[in-house]
Amino acid sequence: MTIDNLDTTTYKYFILLWNNVPSDDGRRLSFRWRLSGSDTTASSYDWNFGETYGSSTSNLSENADKGEITGDMGNQAWEGCQLEFVIYPKSSAESGYQGNSVIVNGFYNTNSTSPRSSQAAAFYDGGTTYYPNGFKLYQSAGNLNTGNYAIYGVKR
Repeated sequence: MTIDNLDTTTYKYFILLWNNVPSDDGRRLSFRWRLSGSDTTASSYDWNFGETYGSSTSNLSENADKGEITGDMGNQAWEGCQLEFVIYPKSSAESGYQGNSVIVNGFYNTNSTSPRSSQAAAFYDGGTTYYPNGFKLYQSAGNLNTGNYAIYGVKR
């Protein structure tokens, strides 16, 4: 799913309510910023996601080409994910390194009886003048089988 042409002059943050089931079993949801209709794939994403199921686990990466949002999800009924995003693209109104971050809370299922509470955060260090105007959510392989979303802007 790709969103382009975000109005970062009017809106400082975007709230995204999201759910999906991947087409293939064992796939992760990933995030990339977009600028002028193109994915930003430079190895400048720092991200972490943690899950809680019995015992907590955490995954992180620095200088990656994307931010990972979930662990491996299932693709059957009652599987996939339900997530809430706070998306903060940097604009010329922000100083220094504020912005270009995303915070995610929710859960994903590896199977119908194994929900994992999930918290994730990603930051893109594209410098003080990198102003993305879109983003992309995609599976580590395969496609999004089902799902829907709603996106809201939070005014400056």
